[in-house]
Amino acid sequence: MYFMILSVLVVVVGCTNGFLLVPDSFQKQPTKNSQACRTGNSSYCYPGMDCWPSLSEIARFNDTFKKGDLLLPSDSLYRNLTVMKNLRVTKYPAIIAVVKDAAEIQACLIWARSKSMHIVVQSSGHDFQGRSTADGAFMIYLGNMTDISIKLNSTRKDCPYGEIALGSGNQWQNVYKELDKVDRAIIGGSAHTVAIGGYTLGGGHSPISRMYGLAVDNLLEVEMITADSRLVVANDKGTTSTDLNGRTTHSSNTDLIWASRGGGGGTFGVATKFTFRLHEAPKKMVRFSCNFPMYLAAQKMSIYDLVIEKFFSILPDMPKQWGGYFFLSIYPFQVVNEVGSVTFYFNHFGDWDSPSRAYMDHLLHFRPDLQRSCNYENMTSFWDYEKDANDALYTRNDIIGTLVQKEGLNSSDLINFLKQHITYPKSGSLTGMTAILLGGKMMEVGPQDTSVHPGFRKALLSVGMSASWDGNGDRDDEFSGYMQGLNAELEKFGNGSYPNESTGKSSTWKQDFWGSNYARLEQIKKTWDPNNVFMCQQCVGWDRW
Repeated sequence: MYFMILSVLVVVVGCTNGFLLVPDSFQKQPTKNSQACRTGNSSYCYPGMDCWPSLSEIARFNDTFKKGDLLLPSDSLYRNLTVMKNLRVTKYPAIIAVVKDAAEIQACLIWARSKSMHIVVQSSGHDFQGRSTADGAFMIYLGNMTDISIKLNSTRKDCPYGEIALGSGNQWQNVYKELDKVDRAIIGGSAHTVAIGGYTLGGGHSPISRMYGLAVDNLLEVEMITADSRLVVANDKGTTSTDLNGRTTHSSNTDLIWASRGGGGGTFGVATKFTFRLHEAPKKMVRFSCNFPMYLAAQKMSIYDLVIEKFFSILPDMPKQWGGYFFLSIYPFQVVNEVGSVTFYFNHFGDWDSPSRAYMDHLLHFRPDLQRSCNYENMTSFWDYEKDANDALYTRNDIIGTLVQKEGLNSSDLINFLKQHITYPKSGSLTGMTAILLGGKMMEVGPQDTSVHPGFRKALLSVGMSASWDGNGDRDDEFSGYMQGLNAELEKFGNGSYPNESTGKSSTWKQDFWGSNYARLEQIKKTWDPNNVFMCQQCVGWDRW
């Protein structure tokens, strides 16, 4: 453990006139933050307030850590755990507890609650809207909880190919590698350094979700530390709770597992372990990639309209073995006369000879005279398909999204909207669109069977638009405001949005993220966290903060 107590005198309790000070190594001015040094309008305690613990108190708590670490802004590792993938939402917690097991989380909750601290929970820091961090907060960081336990002979119902128990800090690339060794597949993300925690609790879509459903449709059990530091195991048989004295009780109530299947992270407790259903990995997979320019400048010809209309026409009947993504961008392409890109990047969960593989011939043979490239490629395994995926770079950005049902595909308005705003982005920004294929197995789950937005169960696409820009934050409000205006238009084409890839500034966030499932989620929040120990922006119960 590394604890630079002298530097703490400057940077941990350094609140002056509303500023929370951070190390000089950040090479930026201190961030003025109304939450960091509140004096009376919050139930939480922040640095600079009389209630904040003394340095000696912090040091004594640090001494109780046996496996993990307690980091302060002066620590050399602090910066690595605070800079978010979306630089715009980077915040500076006062204390970061890098925990290794459930017992350390329990100790953190007891201590932080006794000081009335604002507690946030983070697994990998990929949340686009910064819900896993906060200025002046006590952050519980789960990135080192990476235990993996594979049981190929599961005794659970509907698990013929086994199950896997994963610590919340596991990143998907490591999980895929381990399962590749035993010829199994799991519903996970394509951003390889995303940890499983927030991904799963938000719903979790995957390039093979059309075959096997969302991550939450395959979530068998969750282990969680609740606000009062109980260790809880929740599954479809009920909830088993163990208090700090070792007393265990069991209830047939399944509210907590239901809430964990889409109700969002950092809300009901600290999820420490997830158990998922495994699937048989195909002996081989097929990748299909196809790229068209959006425009031919000299001919003043829009290829985009032709290609998207064709794609929308084949999407409703697409076999569930096909999944993946398609992308729109206006980024420069080094070919004279060609502007922008329409890219399809799909995977077939089966081998070349499977009848469903040939369905993508609809695109393969569509206007070959306009294609840049279009081909099938045999993959040896699911990991072989996944291993080339790249994570997004660190940028300042904002993202909006909606779930598009079949009705939305029938409107030329959606095609025109995307074309207009991808082709003519706001000056100074790079704007793109990523859509993941939905439908298939996801449609076989009832709208109230899990807590994700019911719109997931009829959607064929999750459409996300993003804008990235340079700078040190001076234009954040300008670009975010622009994206909020686009969001108001985009959401007209769908019903609901995926909270892991959506705006954090919607005035209708309850309806956007959870729809008719929000009322039950709010009641579960009141039951398991009545005092709002866990709170984050536009998470369940946020309006009670």
